[in-house]
Amino acid sequence: MENHPFRIAVETHNSLESVAHLLDPDIIFFSPLAITPIVGRDLVLNVLQNVLPVIKNIKCIEELRQDNKTVLVWAGEIDGYPVQAVDIITNGSDGKVKEIRLMARPFPVMKLLYEQVIERMKLIVPDAVLDLK
Repeated sequence: MENHPFRIAVETHNSLESVAHLLDPDIIFFSPLAITPIVGRDLVLNVLQNVLPVIKNIKCIEELRQDNKTVLVWAGEIDGYPVQAVDIITNGSDGKVKEIRLMARPFPVMKLLYEQVIERMKLIVPDAVLDLK
């Protein structure tokens, strides 16, 4: 089984623009940093470009596929603390990525990530709900 293109881009630190053609223009991204989904290829790429540099030593430790779904299990570090994440990727019949659901732990480390990128996130996705205030 060949690795998913999203995995390849993250692991090789390629620019996410290199996989832009793989994403559906109306992709839906469920981020642990936002309460509401982030919709649209340009917004999703912009969010990822601002968040991924904060996460160091990213490595996919497992990839599972069934039909049009791919599950990627990740490990990495934020400010020296370990973080784990799971991407559930749904591809459409045209092969384009239609949806990414990202779940991550532990909460205190994700809070560090949130604190580092929240101001940029507010500019990138002003209509997304980013906090409960």
